[in-house]
Amino acid sequence: HYLHASTKFKLLKIAQKELVEAHASTLIESDKNGFFRLLRDNRLDDLRRLRSLFAKASHALDLQLCDALHAFVRRSGADLVHEFTTCVSSSSKTPPHDNNNTNETTNGSSPSSRPEVIRDPVKFVKAVLAMRAKYDLVVRAAFDGDTIAQKKLKDAFEAFVNADPSRTANCLVVYVDELMRTGFKGLQEDAVEAELDQAVVLFRYLHDKDVFENFYKTYLAKRLLLNKSVSFEAEKMMLAKLKAECGYQFTTKLEGMFSDVRSSKDAVEDFKASQEYRALKGTTTRPFFDVDVTMLTQGFWPVLSTPRCALPEVVERFGVDAFEAFYLRVNSGRKLAWQTAQGTAEVRFSLNKATTHDLVVSTYQMCILSLFDGHRRSLSFRNIQEATRVAPLSDLKRHLISLCTPKYRILLRNTKARGVADDDEFTVNAKFASKLKRVRVPLVSTSSNRGDPPAGDAAVPRAVEEDRRHLVEANVVRIMKTRKTLHHNDLIAEVTRQLAHRFYPQPTFIKKCIESLLEREYLEREPDTRAYKYLA
Repeated sequence: HYLHASTKFKLLKIAQKELVEAHASTLIESDKNGFFRLLRDNRLDDLRRLRSLFAKASHALDLQLCDALHAFVRRSGADLVHEFTTCVSSSSKTPPHDNNNTNETTNGSSPSSRPEVIRDPVKFVKAVLAMRAKYDLVVRAAFDGDTIAQKKLKDAFEAFVNADPSRTANCLVVYVDELMRTGFKGLQEDAVEAELDQAVVLFRYLHDKDVFENFYKTYLAKRLLLNKSVSFEAEKMMLAKLKAECGYQFTTKLEGMFSDVRSSKDAVEDFKASQEYRALKGTTTRPFFDVDVTMLTQGFWPVLSTPRCALPEVVERFGVDAFEAFYLRVNSGRKLAWQTAQGTAEVRFSLNKATTHDLVVSTYQMCILSLFDGHRRSLSFRNIQEATRVAPLSDLKRHLISLCTPKYRILLRNTKARGVADDDEFTVNAKFASKLKRVRVPLVSTSSNRGDPPAGDAAVPRAVEEDRRHLVEANVVRIMKTRKTLHHNDLIAEVTRQLAHRFYPQPTFIKKCIESLLEREYLEREPDTRAYKYLA
């Protein structure tokens, strides 16, 4: 050895400075073998060596490499979002995901008026989860699970996921909906739980979890009302995971929906053993059709109240009137409001003795088809509207058009015009044919009920905005009741901290809620300060 041992440390520092620190930017950004290139090619061994060089050189360089990881993942996430985006009409709203819907549409709009939405939510979520698994492995293998690197990775995902939180929340809900409908068929419980755990990983990145709850409630309601879930155990498992993440208040309404479904089944069984049911056909033990009723507790279900349509007389007598008499006798003091817009029916369609199909249709479509029962007369749209009293008219048109599509042409229309006019005539298609005995008739999609939520602030549903206002005001009152007097900035910080598990309220939004409480004399301003005082 021709160098003294005491020079070893100094020489290493010089070598690290000249060979690593001086070329750090090149080592990170080089397209040949730089850090970004290694990440793209997923070269874990080379990434581990590069990170070891940076960590030995200095802690600052190690932090720089973590920052580079954050920047790369964030940019990759933004590229992924861009890859899956497309344009829809700015008037689009978020419907419940319905696999029965076809892709027919009746609207077009200029590209300049169309916000970007995710083209294929399920594939997008799978791509995000695959990306997360890839870079999580990088952090564990190349960065030895370093907490700073983990934090940078989390921040990067949160950055591009929350660029449009409503859009991402909707995609995640559609992904879970797809799993619940078809994705879990044939899977063991461990595999189901693993899939749900992956969904929860992405859920944790969402800042506005209340938006996710709003969408999830809508899709869950559709699955429960149409009995579309592959496994109720999987549904309960998902609720348990959401409760573990956000607390019991987050899932109160969701659990109430399941409770309603269970109690409804018991009520229907009791009805079929009741005196009202037996009296329908005299000595006959049952009427000639089955009725299945689901009772929805107002406040739990995201079901808009719609006017009741005019049901066929036989359904009124053997279904609605009989069940209502039974239910009100057993549950005195309660009130039933029938939501015919949410129902389904099975209708036997017989053109002749040799041609018989069981059509699975909506309640509105059942009412329409019943008008043609026993004869094949022609009915105008105005006649159908007056007989069924379906409102709004757009719903009636949508259900009528769905009975006239090329694949399910049960009714014939005298015109091929795109819209439906009052004088359009409809008749039964005497040549209707299908290879299936049981035919499910899907509803067409229109511009008013298809697509993802629009981008931007308007993407937050109005119901969520209203819930947020109530939550913020309740938290302000609760905090002020405890503290009695509090400075404006401290109150803003405390409200934000308490609501962070559901959403991140903007200071301007909190300020508006405080102003509202001041007007209603829950609070008052302290003179000459930016503080508030609670008024008992």
